[in-house]
Amino acid sequence: MSEATVRNWESGRCEPLVRQIPGIIRLLGRNPEPPGRSLGGRLRVARRRLGLTQAELARTLALDEGTLSDVERSRRSIQGRVRRKLLDFLGFADASA
Repeated sequence: MSEATVRNWESGRCEPLVRQIPGIIRLLGRNPEPPGRSLGGRLRVARRRLGLTQAELARTLALDEGTLSDVERSRRSIQGRVRRKLLDFLGFADASA
């Protein structure tokens, strides 16, 4: 990655591609994104940490991409099977998250 690319990220002109996030975390030794507060925010941070797009994670979890997008943006409350899949992905042992 070039210095110009990093400057553009730092100035807010553009954001890194999702697939670049794991490399940035390795380079910095930490995740520069703030931790998510909601279930959707936590989901987004975890997904990006792994370098996955919404489509890739939705496919992996056998979920609809629109559902995943809505959950990340807190536009949809979830329960049942979908909630369990997302909590499992995030590593929660129970549904109290």
